[in-house]
Amino acid sequence: ILPNITVATTSVTNANFGVQQPPLAEPKTYLIDVPSPNVKIKLDSSHVSTGTGTASPGQLTGQDPEDGRLSGEQKNRTVTITSLPTNGTLWYDGVKVTPGQVLTNYDPSKLELEFTGTGYTSTEFTYAYHDAAGSISPSVTYTLSWGGPLPVRLMSFEATLKGSQVELSWTTAQEKNSQHFEVQRSRSGNAQEWTTLGVVAAKGQSTSKQSYRLADSQPLSGTSLYRLKMVDQDGSFDYSRSRSVLVKAPFETKVYPNPASDKLYVRVTDPQQVKLLRLTSVTGTTVAESEGLGDDYLSVQHVPSGVYMLSIQHQDGSVYSHRVVIVK
Repeated sequence: ILPNITVATTSVTNANFGVQQPPLAEPKTYLIDVPSPNVKIKLDSSHVSTGTGTASPGQLTGQDPEDGRLSGEQKNRTVTITSLPTNGTLWYDGVKVTPGQVLTNYDPSKLELEFTGTGYTSTEFTYAYHDAAGSISPSVTYTLSWGGPLPVRLMSFEATLKGSQVELSWTTAQEKNSQHFEVQRSRSGNAQEWTTLGVVAAKGQSTSKQSYRLADSQPLSGTSLYRLKMVDQDGSFDYSRSRSVLVKAPFETKVYPNPASDKLYVRVTDPQQVKLLRLTSVTGTTVAESEGLGDDYLSVQHVPSGVYMLSIQHQDGSVYSHRVVIVK
């Protein structure tokens, strides 16, 4: 805080030039009674669980250095559901939630989880909080679990990019009647569509540490989610928490013809990763511009002859530049 400053001819006293800090959402983990299929429960502490050690699933909360506690009690908070439940369906105000959906004026009484199918003992989704300044917190996990002891006690599950492939590794502390592990992958933001990459046989019976490994030799470009499906010998199963990996595809570009007179064609490895094309003169003046790469060219029909710089802005913020010549 500056006690007294003067800006132009106006005196300002006790000016506070605070640094905006992002909020922090709070992860949630609840043990509940075994749910019935196709039954919805509210995530607002109103659901009653009576088993030993169980709790009522509460609302989504967070903290912000400027705004203080973040919750649905204020009725003016904003929450984003960043990924959907691994099992079940999330509902808000009677409508199915979609990946990345923003809940403005978040009301805990309107958020419900419907359990679909059987054979699993936990489910989870992720969410993030917004503060009044528009900053968004990192995503955190909301987990519900139930049932008896799991056939597998998982110590760790990691997904790591090594060279051109993603290495999946996990360890167990204990296994009882475990049958196999399925390694599954999904594109980030679409956690209801999973593809099984491979199956690894489990030890079956073990009270000591066991290590497993599997490689995704053809990972998807962009951010992918990975998880384990841990299957018991009786067919019951559970999922690990998901892990995310960002794979950046080599961004190769080809710009032609050069010199150009009418159209400047642009070929890239992944057109969807192009955010903006901009042609500027040597003085920095923008003479042609296109959002994305809907067409495969940039029109330079009305651009005067000369030397220009073509900038290709990537969705991740990186920029690739090419020197081009326009001749009329």
